[in-house]
Amino acid sequence: MAGVGMYICHKCGAVFDEPNIRTEREMHNEFLPEIVWEDLHFPICPECGGNDFDEAALCEYCGDVVRKTELIGGCVCEKCLEEIFHGRSDLVRAYILEDKAAFGEWLHEHMEMF
Repeated sequence: MAGVGMYICHKCGAVFDEPNIRTEREMHNEFLPEIVWEDLHFPICPECGGNDFDEAALCEYCGDVVRKTELIGGCVCEKCLEEIFHGRSDLVRAYILEDKAAFGEWLHEHMEMF
């Protein structure tokens, strides 16, 4: 996961650029004549040490950091979408029909009007 960009932790809500890496050493000796050690590396939140985090992104409308999967049309958060939808039945129809590609294109083209 390291090096992708921005992340948000489910446990503490921290936003960070790269996770820390926790290393654990595991011993393997079953059916082997000698003990073999293996280092296992786990990405963790730098704030709380949790391992439950997702990629994050900025909402293009309000600038808030949200989970990347929560961006509608790849560009706006749900809160802003509700604000944008107010009185715009063409957007509502595109969203309800789940034509997310078309919706995302439309939104990018018309972002300046909001």
